[in-house]
Amino acid sequence: MTLVRNCRNLQVVPCLAVFALACALWLAPTGAKAQQTQKVPRVGVHWLSPGSVFLSPMLQRLRELGYVDGKNIHFEYADKGTFEQQAAELLEKQVDLIFVVSDQPARAVLRATKSKPLVMVACDAVASGLIESLARPGANLTGVSCNSTELAAKRLQMLQEIVPRLSRVAVLYNRDAPGKEVELRLTQTAAQQLGITILPQGIASGADVELAFAAMQSDRADGVIVLGDGLTVDRRQPIADQGARYKLPMACAFRANVVAGCLFSYGPNLSEMYRLSADYVDKVLKGAKPADLPVQEPTRFEFILNLKTVKALGVAIPQTVRLRVDDVVE
Repeated sequence: MTLVRNCRNLQVVPCLAVFALACALWLAPTGAKAQQTQKVPRVGVHWLSPGSVFLSPMLQRLRELGYVDGKNIHFEYADKGTFEQQAAELLEKQVDLIFVVSDQPARAVLRATKSKPLVMVACDAVASGLIESLARPGANLTGVSCNSTELAAKRLQMLQEIVPRLSRVAVLYNRDAPGKEVELRLTQTAAQQLGITILPQGIASGADVELAFAAMQSDRADGVIVLGDGLTVDRRQPIADQGARYKLPMACAFRANVVAGCLFSYGPNLSEMYRLSADYVDKVLKGAKPADLPVQEPTRFEFILNLKTVKALGVAIPQTVRLRVDDVVE
């Protein structure tokens, strides 16, 4: 009011302008303070550690979408302890969303929370019971699923093309992963049609890998199918080393396994899946409900061949197979 009284002898318009300017200056700090205190979303990362080669494509895509870690998004990591302990840790940190990789960890997080939004990169989301359907996932989970079960028979056929002498094939899989039993059954069905005997070798941890391959030798396996999931990707190097030790040709699900030494892989591009998952993170952080976002599956699959392993095993790759190769690892 003092400002108004001091303006009595001034012209009305300049006086009002001065008054408006004073009000703007008085309100400006409040607006800046509100902007500074705007909440930064917190994304919990389950099972993958900072700097993971698999996480990089998702983080790159988020940067393309305008997210800068520490500025308008913050990541919390939990990669130690059991899957249940990691889920509890992230919930205690009060994250706004949990990004989870692979079917088994996703099931653990679903058990821990029915309300926190979850975005996944999984292998068999429907077969494992994580979601009701691709179109209507339901609950609080959405994301990307590779649906590896549909490729089980194809990998076995491709392995037989490369190694025609195949008669006894071991199947290495995570016995605790939901959905892998379905993929194992489909592989067995395909094997019957091809006249191949399947030798299941379930593992529950990386410590089981060496024992599993010793059992394959005892069972006289002449090839291996490695079912893709978080465990067999995480332990890809020990698996490849054991395959080389026993000179067993191996068919795997992902390129990462081929880089480690697997003979070939046929499956989706994991980098593309992780990039796609970033779009889901973006949508959920902007208010979309996971139950309303259909789960996507890759539409393109790649055939990757390890030439060094080809030479080490002494196998001859038929021309019909060579023509289908998308990329090689040397």
